[in-house]
Amino acid sequence: MDAYERLQAQQPQSLARALADSPVGLLGWHHLICRSELDADFILTMVMIHWLTETIASAMRIYYEHDKAQGPPALTAVPIGLAQFKDDVQAIRRFAERHHTKIVSWNADHSGGQWATQPPTASALSQSRRSDGT
Repeated sequence: MDAYERLQAQQPQSLARALADSPVGLLGWHHLICRSELDADFILTMVMIHWLTETIASAMRIYYEHDKAQGPPALTAVPIGLAQFKDDVQAIRRFAERHHTKIVSWNADHSGGQWATQPPTASALSQSRRSDGT
């Protein structure tokens, strides 16, 4: 868990109130999280969505919920396609298989990161198409 996740998991409402009060603060927070990996238009779009819809608190709450969750979820039998990108959390297939019984595709890509589809790449698009059969 990195520092941003830890902060959001411990007291998401405190941080959310501060960010909901300042569009400049919200922009600064997104810039720190993105670490200049994304283009300015994408970052501004994320900021505007959170600002105009007042959803920064709910966007952060998932970290709190995940931190407080009781054990692993039940097994899923829904067909699922998973993708692993270079700078994202490195998933280990055997852990995924503990929770998902029907992994229909597993793709590892040597590009991309946490926001693997930004900027969109042919590789990400082809992986998406392979996983849903189109």
